[in-house]
Amino acid sequence: EWLKPGLFHLILRHNPVQVKASLGSLFRPSARNEDGFYDGTYVDCTFGRGGHSRAILSQLSKEGRLFAFDVDPTAIEVARALEQEDARFKIIPGPFGGIAEALAGVPVDGVLMDVGVSSPQVDDDNRGFRLSSDSPVDLRMNQEQGMSAAEWLSTASVPELAWVMREYGLSRAPRVAERVAESVIQYQRKHGPFTSMAELNKVAGRACGNLEDLAVGKDSMSMVAIKSIRMFLNHELDQLRLVLQGAFQVLVPRARCVIITFKLTECDIVQDFIANHHDPPRGLELTVSQTRLLELYPLVGTDLDFAVERLKDRGRRPEPTEVNANYRSKSSVVHTVVKVPRVSQRVTGEPRDVRDRFKRPEPPPFMATPLVVQDIDSPV
Repeated sequence: EWLKPGLFHLILRHNPVQVKASLGSLFRPSARNEDGFYDGTYVDCTFGRGGHSRAILSQLSKEGRLFAFDVDPTAIEVARALEQEDARFKIIPGPFGGIAEALAGVPVDGVLMDVGVSSPQVDDDNRGFRLSSDSPVDLRMNQEQGMSAAEWLSTASVPELAWVMREYGLSRAPRVAERVAESVIQYQRKHGPFTSMAELNKVAGRACGNLEDLAVGKDSMSMVAIKSIRMFLNHELDQLRLVLQGAFQVLVPRARCVIITFKLTECDIVQDFIANHHDPPRGLELTVSQTRLLELYPLVGTDLDFAVERLKDRGRRPEPTEVNANYRSKSSVVHTVVKVPRVSQRVTGEPRDVRDRFKRPEPPPFMATPLVVQDIDSPV
């Protein structure tokens, strides 16, 4: 009922992912005016083609404001047109990791971020985001800056490429990451730089062998391996960490940050941010040492004046009807994080190394006989 007339028409123009769930969480019920609209300043960290931005604008009053970020020149061009159409909107060309600097001194009432690439970028064959196409091996969100994937691969070593693939997608299959990296670099040495995404995808798929169809989420092993290169080139995970830190610097107390993620690595970063900014339960400081309190709740070792809470127990998945209409929404998860006043006191100390806080126990007997497993070393 919070949706104003005309919003679904806007959705059809761009088909943004999880718009109803994300906007339903973005606006605080207490901030709603009698006429049903919202005052305040909001931020869309990933403008894309403006689907979420237009949806947000449809809910704002005449006094409301919306800022948006994007690095894609085509997206910025679309956003400039929206600026002319609606004076409440302003585009900030640049990475969303700079939100704290770009909006320093601006009290923000809500932040939305739709992490990853947009559908129009995937559909643009010149970028190489569609892996089965004959498009160039580029993978940049801003093709006017940085190195293309083909240029970077021509300089990468096998260990470097294996690290990227393991770190950004194949953390649960590090041996596959090594196999793909070895095959890609060897093929490149023999045949020269890759000229199409289909060529790169074929080499990666062949390296995965009969593990190829063991999907990681909705993607095959080779797709995850290649997408990891895209995430590395565009600093996607680093930018996500930066924008989470920066968003909560500019958000006002009780304001909300809504994050739409698509990959397990993105979910892990969001969950890690939440855990690092939780206030400890009252009284816990009486039962554990200061060092242990720091290890369990890192917030107490900082001078931050806020904590965060997750609005719901679990991330919100798309409804079946949305998945049927837009299959790319299938893996999306909506996380809603609220900025709350900090209660805990500052604690000084030095947490122990993580390796000292986890210990593998001796396995108990199994079937009345001790079980001995000969481990095969796996890469660290």
